[in-house]
Amino acid sequence: MCSQSRIFANGYDIVSGLIFVLIMGFSSPAWSGIIRTTISSHYTITGSGALELRFEIQNEGNATAHKMAATLTLSNVRRSFPDLGENPPDGTMTLKDRIECPGWKPGVYAGVITVSFEEQNGTSHSADHFFTVQYRIKSEDLRSGPLKLRADNLVFNANAFWRKEEPLRVTLKNTGDKFIKPELQLYLPEGFGSPDAASTHALPPEGESVVTLPVVRNKNAEPNKILHLFASYDFNGWHYIFHLQEVIRMEKKPFFFRLYVMGSGVVILIFGGVLIVRRKVTGSE
Repeated sequence: MCSQSRIFANGYDIVSGLIFVLIMGFSSPAWSGIIRTTISSHYTITGSGALELRFEIQNEGNATAHKMAATLTLSNVRRSFPDLGENPPDGTMTLKDRIECPGWKPGVYAGVITVSFEEQNGTSHSADHFFTVQYRIKSEDLRSGPLKLRADNLVFNANAFWRKEEPLRVTLKNTGDKFIKPELQLYLPEGFGSPDAASTHALPPEGESVVTLPVVRNKNAEPNKILHLFASYDFNGWHYIFHLQEVIRMEKKPFFFRLYVMGSGVVILIFGGVLIVRRKVTGSE
């Protein structure tokens, strides 16, 4: 009786141990914590026309952000800040930079700083912060430019497992009386990408053009994320920026039924072709 109790107890201990290991394995991601990155920007224009920038990167989560790095893009300037180390919970990291601005026209310029980091388990993430700089121009002197931008809805079918790319159609309209040459730059949220995110398009006075930008959905894509499209151009001695924001939607549409219909049509065509060939062979005999 005692030996049976020991066997039962040993079996119970083994099962309990296995359950504990499984719980540990399935629960570990939940225990890794949350990294919530927020970025703020400030700038000052010196008397010589240089631009002094300061960025504050805050971790408002409860887990440490590892292998921090950043990339700054502003007009034709691109700067990298590698190996920034770690940003602990409630931590703040400050970046400073100075940009000389030879040849910059008065107007508005758009910039973006992208911060990349990793979780403790090695999963990588990134966060974008967009900002504008009013260069040698007062707010009361700001005026709207001649470029108008409009984008169609970007919708992915979550049920289409192998259709990962959808076109973003953008209409550009020049309402002015001179040629403009807007430079487009597309910024996509985490989980999406594009092989053709930058392009330049010349527009005559009153001219209109439709541009198609391919957008690829990755496996970690989430719905209702926001894309940013910037168009920068010069007009009448001023520099202009048009900033367009669109929500990326994901819908679950019936997909297999359409494949079934298409596949059935192919099968019918093949079967009909085989019958025709057989009849011809039989008739020739």
